[in-house]
Amino acid sequence: NYYNCLRRLDDGIAMLMKELDVLGLSDNTLVLYMGDHGAQFSRGKTSVYEAGLRIPMIVRWPGHAIPGLEPTALVSILDIRPTFLKAANLAVPPELTGRPLQPLLAGKDVAWRKYIYGISTGSAPSIGYLQYSIRDARYKLISNPLKDPAMPPNLVALHNRSAQAYLDGGGHFAAGSHWPVMQDSGSEARSMEELADSAVSEEFAGV
Repeated sequence: NYYNCLRRLDDGIAMLMKELDVLGLSDNTLVLYMGDHGAQFSRGKTSVYEAGLRIPMIVRWPGHAIPGLEPTALVSILDIRPTFLKAANLAVPPELTGRPLQPLLAGKDVAWRKYIYGISTGSAPSIGYLQYSIRDARYKLISNPLKDPAMPPNLVALHNRSAQAYLDGGGHFAAGSHWPVMQDSGSEARSMEELADSAVSEEFAGV
C-alpha cells in the first residue's frame, strides 16, 4: 500500500546515505531526490494540474546547498542535467533547455525563468486525454483542446482511443481512423480553457 511504499523509499534512501558514509563520500556527493509525477489520484498523475506537475525535489549537497532552503523559483526536471554537469565541472551544452540550479541552492537572488510549461497525453492509450498548461508565479492557464466544440468528432477519437483500438480485427496494428471515443480522465465537466489566479483563488493548488 501507499504507506508501505513510503517506508521502502525511506529505507532505500537510508541505505544509500549509509553507504556514502562508509565510503567517506557523504560530504562530497550531490544527492537529489525527486518524484516523477503527482499522486495517482484525480487531477494528479496524467494531468497538468498542480497535483500532477508539482513534484518534490530535495537536494543535499554539503557546502553548496543551504540546508532547509525553499526556493520559490519555477524549476523543472529539465534543470537536473545542467546541474549535474556543472557539479562535475563539465561544460553545459548551450542547446540544453534547463539551467543549473547551483545559484538557487546557494540562496542567490538571480533572474530565473518567468514561465513554465506542461503537457499531458494521459500517459497511456486507455486514458488518453490531451492537455497543455503554462503558468508564472501568479497565473496558470490550462488548455483542453478536446473540449473544443468545433473539433470534428473523428479528431477527438483520434486523440482519445483505447489500447485495443490500435489493432485491427486480426490483432495487427491498424492505421485506419475507426478508433472509438472511450471513457477517460477528460470525461468530467471541463471548459476548453481553465484559468486560475493564485492571488485570489484558494483553489489554485488544484489547478
